[in-house]
Amino acid sequence: MRGCDAVLIAGGGVEVLGATSRDHAADLLHAHLIQVLSSVGREHLDVLCLPISRPLPEQAVLGALAGARAAQAEGLVGSLALTGPNPDQAATLLSNHSDLEFALVRPEDVSHFESTERLVVMDGADPGSWLRRGARALVAVSSPEDVRNVAREVARA
Repeated sequence: MRGCDAVLIAGGGVEVLGATSRDHAADLLHAHLIQVLSSVGREHLDVLCLPISRPLPEQAVLGALAGARAAQAEGLVGSLALTGPNPDQAATLLSNHSDLEFALVRPEDVSHFESTERLVVMDGADPGSWLRRGARALVAVSSPEDVRNVAREVARA
């Protein structure tokens, strides 16, 4: 992820669980993206994170992915990613769909994934440990000292 300035975690506003078909789920996601882009006054999002909060019917998952890919092909979305509290399903989706670039995961969920190469670990405590294991790390920084500390960890990784 380089120079991200618009990230959407498509969750609350779109509900693909109730989709009646794969195409319906794709349409729901696509419509949600158009609505969000219009409301924030942007033409595209750099990253679209699809949340995996609970087990979803396969038609909903495949439809949401199809909608995300269509939005990507239209230039509405840059990278595709996963996030959410269901690491088992996220790990399966990440391994089965190469167009998903990464998963945003909590440190305690890393073990659900076969490889760390497509993970971004959300951990404010020690990003260096994840970087040394081959994962990328997403860290909140709030001061120049935090930036220096993270830079030192990255240099060591």
